[in-house]
Amino acid sequence: MKALGEKAKELNHPFTVDSSSSFDMGEAAGHFTYIEDPDGILLEFVETHKVPIIKKLGLFINLKKRDQHKPLPNWLIKLMRIHRVKKDL
Repeated sequence: MKALGEKAKELNHPFTVDSSSSFDMGEAAGHFTYIEDPDGILLEFVETHKVPIIKKLGLFINLKKRDQHKPLPNWLIKLMRIHRVKKDL
């Protein structure tokens, strides 16, 4: 996120809001930043640090402790499908 902030500043679009290192929202945590586009619309960037797996059991995965170049296992991605909400049209 730091490198992204430096590049945005270099292009005359500095972060308007930056949560610094980590912002905890209870069920999820991460590094949140915003930039403003030429029309004045805020664009959000999120670097996730904590992802809920099974909320009722209090199971979370801490992504800050993982190797950022190593992908998440397929079984974990499939487990997160449980949280999907299907919208009836």
